[in-house]
Amino acid sequence: MMEAALASRCAEQGALRARNAELASQLRAAALEGDDSRIRRLLSELLRFQGLSKGQRVSLQMKALLNVVQALRCVALTDDLTGLCNWRGFMQTGTRLLDVAARAADAKLRSSGAVTERRSRALQFTASRRHRRAAHGRQAGNARAQTGIATRVVRDDPPHGLTRL
Repeated sequence: MMEAALASRCAEQGALRARNAELASQLRAAALEGDDSRIRRLLSELLRFQGLSKGQRVSLQMKALLNVVQALRCVALTDDLTGLCNWRGFMQTGTRLLDVAARAADAKLRSSGAVTERRSRALQFTASRRHRRAAHGRQAGNARAQTGIATRVVRDDPPHGLTRL
């Protein structure tokens, strides 16, 4: 009897993994193609997923959303037109998505701290990036100021041996 329960539980988990992989790949494809109607349909299917306990359903939803965030991250890291890194766009998109997820999540999910922890990490990354940019700007400003002083000294003071007597 216990073996049958264990086998059915393993089968349920296998089906859950397969369904998660299927939903994640469909959501990723829809997000990359920009198909809003398909994204809406898949997200509503994800939210109404039947046959699982609440904990399993929340786990499935979080994994699928994290897969979508990962796909968005891959897309947002490089700009198609310029080929340059687009960290700012990724941070804005990710922070917005996590804000929406935090607002929409139930109390149990919020108490786990998974969403708020990711959001705080994203905000810390943004703050440290701003700090590095500001420090780099100060260093560049100091270098420009020193170069300007050196240029003024050379222009205003004639070379040592060329002064009139």
